[in-house]
Amino acid sequence: MKLTDSFFDTNCNAIQLSNKFLTNSEDMLKGLDLYNKENKFAFSPLERLYSKIFAKDRIKNVDINKLIKKCQNNPELLRKRLVGAKNWVLFSDLIITGATLGSLGFLNNYLTKKRTGKSGFSAELYMADPKIIEQRSAKYEQNKKRNIKKLAGIVLLVSSLVPLAFSRGLLSKNSNKFTKFIKNHAKYTDYTKGVFMSRFTMLTGIIMNMSGLLLASRNKTERKDWLIRCLITNPVFLGGDLLSASLISNICDKLFKTKLTEKSQNGNILKSVFPKVKTLEQIDREVKNNELSKLHKPLSQGIYWGNMVLCALMLAYLVPTLCNKMIRNDVNKSVDEEKANRSLNNNYLKYSVKNMDNFIKNSVK
Repeated sequence: MKLTDSFFDTNCNAIQLSNKFLTNSEDMLKGLDLYNKENKFAFSPLERLYSKIFAKDRIKNVDINKLIKKCQNNPELLRKRLVGAKNWVLFSDLIITGATLGSLGFLNNYLTKKRTGKSGFSAELYMADPKIIEQRSAKYEQNKKRNIKKLAGIVLLVSSLVPLAFSRGLLSKNSNKFTKFIKNHAKYTDYTKGVFMSRFTMLTGIIMNMSGLLLASRNKTERKDWLIRCLITNPVFLGGDLLSASLISNICDKLFKTKLTEKSQNGNILKSVFPKVKTLEQIDREVKNNELSKLHKPLSQGIYWGNMVLCALMLAYLVPTLCNKMIRNDVNKSVDEEKANRSLNNNYLKYSVKNMDNFIKNSVK
């Protein structure tokens, strides 16, 4: 994006500048200056090693004036290019992540069929007559190609619209609810050190992953199975562990009059139920300074590990138990329906044979 001469020039690390500084050119310059002083654009050890071998003269900090000069002394142009560069990174990340995660369901189905020779939902394979299991997946086989096209459309649409929305919101001169919302929330697409995606980007990837899993489901039972797994597992990884720790700590504060959480004066109902929890380091520091009693340290550590065990039990025991029970009930129901249909067919056949026999006897007479 013409921001730097080389990938080994730390000017390229300007892309790490938080989106909260890119709402206008003045904030952008302040942000670049601040990050430059804090040496946030320094090379990682691996980059330094590579630079020593291939680009010895490239190790230097960000030269803000050089960046502005590249854009013809126009900070606004630099801001537009930074927003554009960051959104290209976001688009590339989303489309690759979405395509990879979204295709996992179809890949799983392909490998199952390749290994077992059966196209049914693998969790059901040994629960009933193979013919029943294959019948339940017949609709999936018919619509497979159409569903893959749907997934490709979802991934392309989401990967395009999200960066476009942030680009429009950050660069628009109009002040409305949309632009204010984007400017207030743009920081949630930042990358730590330009590498690790934010929770918002993870959430977007998970949405595309869930879309792929649901489209790749071979019957209603598998679709319900994925919904149970995703709706319990994903919230835990997206901050559910923090919410449960907050709730437990808040209950302890009320029962034992401790100070494990930070109560907000302007908090709403949600913040009063799930207040911010003090870190273990913060509690340790306050205990050493005699600001808190010694009870706080073992209690906070107990809540931390107890919460981790609670999350582990939920993921390792509750989710599989719910899924297994649901799958078994669905399969038993489908087997009962098949038996009822067979019984109906047999009775109809007997009735037809009996009628034919009576007709022949009457005809002979």
